[in-house]
Amino acid sequence: MEVGNIFEHKILDTIPGVRKDHQILISELRLRVNFDGDKDNVIYEVKTTKNEAKISKAYWRQAQVEMYAMKTDKLFIVFYELTERDYKNYFSEIETGRIKFLSVEYDFNFIENEYLPKLKYLNKCLNDGVMPDSEYVY
Repeated sequence: MEVGNIFEHKILDTIPGVRKDHQILISELRLRVNFDGDKDNVIYEVKTTKNEAKISKAYWRQAQVEMYAMKTDKLFIVFYELTERDYKNYFSEIETGRIKFLSVEYDFNFIENEYLPKLKYLNKCLNDGVMPDSEYVY
């Protein structure tokens, strides 16, 4: 994970004009969303990997919340496959041919019917000072 964090900005630097490391707060929901990068209403979420680039359920859910917070339907997970050389030398140059952009489609139904009801419930529990039922924890 540490190596991934080190390479994140270098990977984003391959996208001209991208804004890095910002967040959106939606205070009424107590929601804070951190973005790796964005440009022209497109979100770029960087993931480094040693394996095949694939969108896990956790990555997909993260992408949905990021798109909801930014009010966009455009997000790419930017995969970069790390080599043994990268782990040994954090100053390795980024090889653009190793970057893969995988688009994630926005799922309005997931946000409206699964995510927001749970988030609102958790917010209410926090406001009321009570523990949530275990069914509301992912």
